[in-house]
Amino acid sequence: MEEPRSFDVFISHASEDKAKFVRRLAELLQEEQLSVWYDEHSLLPGDSLRKSIDMGLSRSRFGIVILSPAFFGKKWPEWELNGLVQLQNSSDNRRIIPIWHNVDYEDVVWYSPSLADIVAIKSELGLRFVVEQIIKVVRPRATSLGTARKKLKKLGYSPPPVTDEWWLDVIEYDGSDSNVYDWSFNVGWLPKDPIGRGKLITKKVIQRRWQEVVLEKNISQTTKPEHLFAAIDSVPGSFELLLESLNYTICYAPQLTIKGFGGPFEAHIEELYQHDLRKRVKEATTRSGTALTINGRSPSCDEEFALRDPNFGYYKPAHVTCQFVQGSFMGPSSNVYDHFEYLVWLLSEDSNWLPRIIKNYLLKGFLDWNVWPWHDMPRRRTDDMHRSDVTGSLMAAMFEAADKDIDFQLTEVCLSDITERIGWSLAILEIDDDIEAIKKRLIEGGYIESCVTQYRRRRASIG
Repeated sequence: MEEPRSFDVFISHASEDKAKFVRRLAELLQEEQLSVWYDEHSLLPGDSLRKSIDMGLSRSRFGIVILSPAFFGKKWPEWELNGLVQLQNSSDNRRIIPIWHNVDYEDVVWYSPSLADIVAIKSELGLRFVVEQIIKVVRPRATSLGTARKKLKKLGYSPPPVTDEWWLDVIEYDGSDSNVYDWSFNVGWLPKDPIGRGKLITKKVIQRRWQEVVLEKNISQTTKPEHLFAAIDSVPGSFELLLESLNYTICYAPQLTIKGFGGPFEAHIEELYQHDLRKRVKEATTRSGTALTINGRSPSCDEEFALRDPNFGYYKPAHVTCQFVQGSFMGPSSNVYDHFEYLVWLLSEDSNWLPRIIKNYLLKGFLDWNVWPWHDMPRRRTDDMHRSDVTGSLMAAMFEAADKDIDFQLTEVCLSDITERIGWSLAILEIDDDIEAIKKRLIEGGYIESCVTQYRRRRASIG
């Protein structure tokens, strides 16, 4: 069912005029990005003219009435024709657009003197002329919403008329709030000129749709590049918008920075990377960032390009993993999941599309970083996940061992906690993998021992 005012114009016409005039007029108006409703307004003998027009106006911004010999041949009662005139003259915002088709002034006066006084468009001047005159009425000047609507329709969207409340929702939408939306970024500030405003509103519509798709398709750092590109292709205009905010894009999708994984962004990412390398050469004598590297020297590139650099920018594995999961220190927060979900993904077969050297470096980062343990339910849990008696037991046991300076024991309760959480993580990540195999890699990989050791050091430093 169509929403109220879901059309720009409707065309009220005699059925005899549809094939030779009305259908082509509707097509030309649609080419001008106007939504046209006309199939249900073919007037037949016995129809009520006023009822048809009232119905059309209830769902359209303007009504076009084709005054032709066939139209007048319907023998409308005088009160119907006078009602049309009254409707046109009853408001300062006139919404009826008459078109004289194969009739002249004398013809109209003969049929209805009152109708002859309404300024009309003459079809004898050509269909293009008729369309131009209609456009002047329906779209009298460049407006912010009109500009946005036209741009969106050219992109393939189906935005409602500018009178719809939907546009208020778009204007109020703030996709830059990272506390509310995944993949948040600022599309710019609202300029003063209507065309500039229209362009920004268009970006807001695209951004809102992209952020919806990010949630629908579970887009994150764990998404295969080809799946990410397919998602981008499904949202018209999103590639240009994401390219415009490329620094944010590679923060939310750091996998694109891996050499050869950037797809349509590849050349642009390489350009940014090369520019960064040249900048770093000039700053080679500084001591900036030396605490973050494995060689005690300044990094060879900015952290967002570590996965592209053959030496990971000489950043320590923990810093590279932190950047991958959480984003850059001064940038937006990009972690969609809890830390453990990312570790589970790296331990699963689903991450095997990563180059082996990069996957191993990220895993080494988790081994050194020690932020993956959980004490409660996953942040992004599903409705069927509920806290159990074992939830958080592993972390509690690790803290107890460090606090009391006793040997850590991987008890059955801890194992049950690990099994439960890996199962939840796989469900959240939408991965079909072997829980026991991942649990074995977690235990044998030394991740638990590394955490306990770090907890002991922290406890000792506190005294």
